[in-house]
Amino acid sequence: HISQQGELLGRLEAQANDLLRAQAAAEQGTTGRAQRVDESVQMLSERMENLGRSAQASSDRMQQMDHVIQAQKTDQQAMCDDLQSFRGGVHGQLSTLEQALQANASLAQSLKGTITTID
Repeated sequence: HISQQGELLGRLEAQANDLLRAQAAAEQGTTGRAQRVDESVQMLSERMENLGRSAQASSDRMQQMDHVIQAQKTDQQAMCDDLQSFRGGVHGQLSTLEQALQANASLAQSLKGTITTID
């Protein structure tokens, strides 16, 4: 009876040791998985930071392009205004020239009349 109890006690002790080893292995496996998950999270975090920097750089470039486009629009408007002003000036000069030609024509007509009268 005592030998049976000793044998039973030995088997229980062996099972307890097996359970302890299995628990230690499971904990070690869980720790390894947790470490791999942590590493994956760290890599994803770094990628997200890189994407954030890349997005910011793209946004900065787009803003610079927008400033360039605005400057070009302003320059273009100034050129249009200058051209409009030049056209107005040319128009005014043509009008003055036309009046001077009409005055010359009237003077020539008048001189013709004077010459005809002298003859």
